[in-house]
This record gives sequence, C-alpha cells and structure tokens, in this order.
Amino acid sequence: STPKIACSPFSNFAGNIVTNANFENLTGTLPDGWVNQQATLTQDNTNTASGKGYSINVAHNGATGRLKFLFTTAQVNALRGNWITASCLVRKPSGVSQYAGRMTIEATGLATGELASYATSDGDGGFHREVLSFFISESVTALELRLYAGTSFGSGAGDNASYDRCTISVGKLPCDVAFI
Repeated sequence: STPKIACSPFSNFAGNIVTNANFENLTGTLPDGWVNQQATLTQDNTNTASGKGYSINVAHNGATGRLKFLFTTAQVNALRGNWITASCLVRKPSGVSQYAGRMTIEATGLATGELASYATSDGDGGFHREVLSFFISESVTALELRLYAGTSFGSGAGDNASYDRCTISVGKLPCDVAFI
C-alpha cells in the first residue's frame, strides 16, 4: 500500500532524473532525451525562466500534442517503493484553453496509472510551477513524464505552453521550502 506521509524534508531530495531539463540541447526541434508525440516543438529563447536562456514551447498538433520523458527500465526498477516528485515551470499564453500546460506522470502496471496536474484557466503569460508527487509501487513496469500542449482528448487546436526547469527527484513534495 501507499505510505501515508505528508511531505519530505528538502534535504532528502538528491539530483535530477530528467536529462536536458532546461531544453538547451536539441536535435532538430526535439530536445535531447525527450520523445515528441504529435506536437510542434520550438526552442523558445524569449519566454524563459531557467536563466539558461531557453524553454521549450509545446504546441498542439494532432490527437495528443505532448512531449514525453521516458524513464529507463533501470530507473523504474530503482524507484519502486519510493515517492517521486516532478516539477516544471509552465507558461500558458493568454487565450489558451484551461487544459493547456498540464503535466502528468504515467505509470504502466497500475489499475489507475496517471497523476495529472489540475486544469486551470491561469493563462496570464507568466511562468508558474506545476508539482506532482507519485508513489512508485512494486507493480510499476514503466514511467513517463508528459508535458501537454492541450487536452489529451483530441481537442485543443491552438493550445500551447512553454516548459522550463523540469525536475524529477526521489521524495515527496518538500515541506520545508517556501514556493514563491
């Protein structure tokens, strides 16, 4: 069963599992270490929050419109029995749907294998932080972090969002850090 802990001390977090978290390195338009699933991708050096000079804009282009980070089998095996916390800075332009700029953690091997960030209408053109914590049970066989342009239900034409500073660390949402 899932352990019932409220949060983890920030000192418990170590490293970042995500490669190319600031979207600096691309092969063509695809960020190195990521997989495109029916999205139009653009490296954005205007709307950035990382201080590294880039974010990635994910625009809806088909049935799903998302960018995915796939965990390796070795990573999944090592993470079983642990909480992970995923976090990205997300910029939703004004005028996009409430479903733009969502992220999910997808797990294969569970009856309900998804944890999604909330759909909001906060497309004010600035960056905000999305954070998800997810327990990796022993039955999990595959994991993905998905960054959406819009809804995964086929609509969302014109939706887009920019992502920056994506991290995945072992531990549950830190309880001794002020998010501002």
